Amino acid sequence: NTEAYDEFGSTLSLSRDGRLLAIGARGEDSGATGIDGDQTDNSVTEAGAVYLFRF
Repeated sequence: NTEAYDEFGSTLSLSRDGRLLAIGARGEDSGATGIDGDQTDNSVTEAGAVYLFRF
């Protein structure tokens, strides 16, 4: 999520217990999956992405 128009933070959702945060990036173009995917990959135009953070 290294580009300005990836719109990281365009959507947010917090689990009921406050331990899981989902952050959307609706403009993300990457086809990468998993942890440490290729952030420069722009092979899937406007695919979008969700990033999950557990606390």
